[in-house]
Amino acid sequence: PNAIVLVTQNYNPGGGSGTYNDHPIGVWYASGQKKWAVFNQDNTSSMPVGAAFNVLIPAVDTSVFVHIARAANISGDGTYIDHPLTNNNPNAIVLVTQNWNPGGGASQINNHPIGVYYSGGQQKWAVVNQDGASISTGAAFNVLIPTTDSAAFVHTATAANIAFNYTYIDHPLTNNNPNALVLVTQNYNPGGG
Repeated sequence: PNAIVLVTQNYNPGGGSGTYNDHPIGVWYASGQKKWAVFNQDNTSSMPVGAAFNVLIPAVDTSVFVHIARAANISGDGTYIDHPLTNNNPNAIVLVTQNWNPGGGASQINNHPIGVYYSGGQQKWAVVNQDGASISTGAAFNVLIPTTDSAAFVHTATAANIAFNYTYIDHPLTNNNPNALVLVTQNYNPGGG
């Protein structure tokens, strides 16, 4: 129950046909099953057959933690992360996944698509509800701050790489590699810009 599980929806693993699951997702620990599960935050629709997810369970160290929204760190649609790897670091890479019940304990739904944002005024990163809805006290997020290297980078959608509702990632670790495991978190303002 104390594993840090990060997930990103994968429309078509291995480059085959795909299945859309157009819902904000999160993870939760099912105590009865003694397993983690990926779920749709809206709790109104079944998980579609064929929905796929890239999953990462990083080794536990100081770059991996659970962040919980508390009255002291919430500001409107965001909750500020106070961590030495991210404070005063607008170029940090911040990957997050919603966690319904950290450690298998108390739970709080946050039925909103999330992303991250760097506040120059606070000098901190925040997890934000991208639809502008307020973050609820108790909402929890699994966080990974990977080292910035060739495998962790910011991808920006541009006119040159957008096609319909997606943006192509042009990177040597993903090009010609349909089995690459890609984890993403939307970054509102890379570099704090």
